[in-house]
Amino acid sequence: MELPEAAVRVRAELAPENVEGLFREAQRRIGPGTDIHMTFWKQAEQRTDPLLAKLELYALSGDASVLKELNEHADRRFAALETANRKKIRDNIKAKRRSEYRKLQQAGRDFAYLDWELPEEILEKPGGELFEHHLYCNDASKYQARLNSWETRVLNLWMKRTDFVGWLRNPPSKERSFCVPYEHGGWKRAFPDLIILRREGKALVVDVLEPHRANEDDTFAKAKGLAEYAEMHGNNFARIMMLKVEGTGEKAVILGFDVNAPATRKKALSMRSNEDVQGLFRELRS
Repeated sequence: MELPEAAVRVRAELAPENVEGLFREAQRRIGPGTDIHMTFWKQAEQRTDPLLAKLELYALSGDASVLKELNEHADRRFAALETANRKKIRDNIKAKRRSEYRKLQQAGRDFAYLDWELPEEILEKPGGELFEHHLYCNDASKYQARLNSWETRVLNLWMKRTDFVGWLRNPPSKERSFCVPYEHGGWKRAFPDLIILRREGKALVVDVLEPHRANEDDTFAKAKGLAEYAEMHGNNFARIMMLKVEGTGEKAVILGFDVNAPATRKKALSMRSNEDVQGLFRELRS
């Protein structure tokens, strides 16, 4: 007897080799790079046929409401475990292992605010200008780096201050980098170029500086992201600033604004375009 086409298709899908393919697809949907699918299968096969257990996971992985609930549960569970063990991870685990935890912390769907840790030493590519007062330096107390003209001018302005202590170049997209999330066609990461240490009385304070061309399409979005970060964590910093340089040579002028100042932060949080951000810049003097 000749079987209907639909029945042939169902039988083909239920063949063991096809079930394995569907099982792997479920893994890609739920947790690529993990063995979560095997954990589910080992528990489910105790109450049903092993092949049906794999098909059950495939069916669940195609249900958006199930994936949403699973992700929310995983986020809550991970947040609880991370909070409970944060001090232990920071103080009692070797740096290489802490790096693995950091990858897990950054793997969620939403940005997580993490403790910023700097390594004992860094390795930089040779070349560039020699600078003083960097947090990392060679045996001659120098740090070699290629800074652009805006970064150099801003750094020199802060170095002239009587309260200046030191600085750190913040490279983009490295594990040791300090980053701030911002939304611009999806969530992205900003890496402010300069971290400055100053002395206020007996205390050390930190300035976060982001020299940024005001005509780039993401300027207002980065400024707003800095303001949102300042709203949550500004008490850990002195200034959180976006800056720009106008003119060249001796006529160059540095302008900026500090989103850690409440009145400026309020304006920055309401921005919707690059036109909005222009009115916040004010000339800076040493």
